[in-house]
Amino acid sequence: MALPPGQVVDLSKGWVDITEGMVLLVENAYFRDGSTTRAIADYIGTEKLALRAGRGGLTVTEHVPLPGRPAKQPPVVALFPEKERRRRQHRLYFQVVVDKASGKAKAVVLGAGSRGEMAALAARLTGKTVCAGGCTVFPEGSSVSLAMEIFVNGQPRTVLWGSTPKSVAGAQRTFTLRRGDKMMPTEAGALLPGDRIEW
Repeated sequence: MALPPGQVVDLSKGWVDITEGMVLLVENAYFRDGSTTRAIADYIGTEKLALRAGRGGLTVTEHVPLPGRPAKQPPVVALFPEKERRRRQHRLYFQVVVDKASGKAKAVVLGAGSRGEMAALAARLTGKTVCAGGCTVFPEGSSVSLAMEIFVNGQPRTVLWGSTPKSVAGAQRTFTLRRGDKMMPTEAGALLPGDRIEW
């Protein structure tokens, strides 16, 4: 199914509204049970989760569990509760100081049922009030990346935000790029959700 043409997003604000065709990639690192530090010697692997934005919220499209994950360390799917994923509006903040005492900057996703509710939540995004409701704070040791769904030869593919047509086409010298109903130059800057590359 073709998506409406994506819109250029200003990432310099430090946040982005997640719209249809965007994908959140969440990875969480795991360490040996009983380890007191997050040293590389204690690192055992990661779990990955891909969440695609649609009209009904964020849907899990990929989950790669870590075999033998320590039972006391929560799975990556537990980091973003389903009730938060089902909200209609989402906004990703790349780094937010959640607790002034810790000084840690973490990724935060706000979830709301409407634009008005989102505006109210965003206005409270200070200090310890960040998670008064409708938000998910990702823990230290996890990363949240912005990606998007495009179509390559008619098949959906998830690529990182900022990917270019040539980075997707690889060694393929001749290809076309369509955005909505328009043919785009193949030297166009970054791809947008819903772009279609064919060869």
